[in-house]
Order: sequence, then C-alpha cells, then structure tokens
Amino acid sequence: MKISHTGMKVITHLLTIIESNLFAIINKEKVLNSSDEFASFLSELSYYTKSFVFMINNQMKIFEIFQKKLIYDEYFHSKNYILFMSILELFIGFIKDIRTENIDFFLTSILPELIKFIKLFNLNVEVIDKMFNLFANVFKFMHKGITRNFQKFFLIFSDLLFLRNKFIRKFSCESICFLIKNLEDNQFFNLSIIFEVFLNPSKYFDISNPEAQDEEQSDKINNSQENHNNLKGKLQKF
Repeated sequence: MKISHTGMKVITHLLTIIESNLFAIINKEKVLNSSDEFASFLSELSYYTKSFVFMINNQMKIFEIFQKKLIYDEYFHSKNYILFMSILELFIGFIKDIRTENIDFFLTSILPELIKFIKLFNLNVEVIDKMFNLFANVFKFMHKGITRNFQKFFLIFSDLLFLRNKFIRKFSCESICFLIKNLEDNQFFNLSIIFEVFLNPSKYFDISNPEAQDEEQSDKINNSQENHNNLKGKLQKF
C-alpha cells in the first residue's frame, strides 16, 4: 500500500513526539542525581536522545556511551556508587526502547560487565535488586534475541550459578528456566551447552577459589522476603 506524502508527514510527526523510556528516566534521574559526573554522562547522551526516532537511529552510539561507563572497574564503581545506580536505571529505559536490536553487542560487550558487577556487589541488596530489575527487563524485551543466541548467553550468564549467594543462584536459575520455556522447537539443540557447563564447570569458570562471603550479610539478603518476592514476580508476570 502506497502512503501519501501527507500521510508520511503525519507518521513522521507522530514518531518525533513519541517520548522514549530513556528520555523519561533521564528527566527523573536529573532530579535525583545532581553530581557533576552524572551531568557529564548526560551531556554525552543528550545529542542522541533529541527524539525517539533520532535515538533509535543512533542506538549503537548510545550503546557505546553506556559501555564506557559499564566497563568493570572495582575501584571506580565502589567509589561512584550513586552514579553507577543512576546509569543502571537509564540503561533499563534504553533496553525498553531498543528491544532486540543489536543483541550481539549486548551479549559480547555489555552482559559480561553486568555479571562482573553482580559478583562485585553480591552482598549489596540495593544493587542486586537494581541489577535483577535490569535483567527482568532484558528478558522481557530481548528474549527473542537471547533465545536465538542461547549458547552465547548461557556461557556468560551461568557464571552466576556458581556463586555462594543462594539468592543470586535462585534468581539465575529462574531466569534460565524462563528463557528455556521461550525456546522455539528448532532451538532446543542449544540446551546441550547446559550439560556441558555442569559436567565441566572448571573449563568455563574459575571455581577453584570461590569468593569469601560475610555470612551474616548473605543471610540478610537470602532471607529478605520482600526483595525475593519482588524479583521473582518480575519474571513470573512476563
């Protein structure tokens, strides 16, 4: 069906005024975080978030801006904890906007860094809640792209299954089960990687010297009924 010139102008106008999830969260986080570091980060994003269409057309540029801030640096992210939390919140909005676009870049450049952050902050209830909220949105909006690349995803994400924190292991198992249920019939050959990882975990992960954990704080996380119900519910409702 051929669209008239007037029709195209209307469609273009409607797309221009659509407010992206990322833009809405930027406005919210501006109020909550007034640090110079966050203002500098927003200045990098501002050019590419002028409109929804412009953002979609420049999503790789935005991905790269996020990647620079999400590259694992224990000292930087421990020192700039509030900045890190704000960036995670913005990334959640970005995921909602782009859906399955550029899934390869996410799996190879972003996901490994997110896994490192979970391992770094594995005793911090607020960070874990934020990270799993991010993953819940990733699974909701990007699950088609992830199931097409299930083996690549599983080799990275399954590192969490070997952490001592029971809460993280439980959520990770539920996440993987959710993805398996969404595999299409011609994708079940991907499941062979699960057996391979569990039969030969040392081949893929460094499990010779698991991280020591503060048992009292770990129990606090594992027994936090409110956080557990909230995070489990994010997957169940999807």
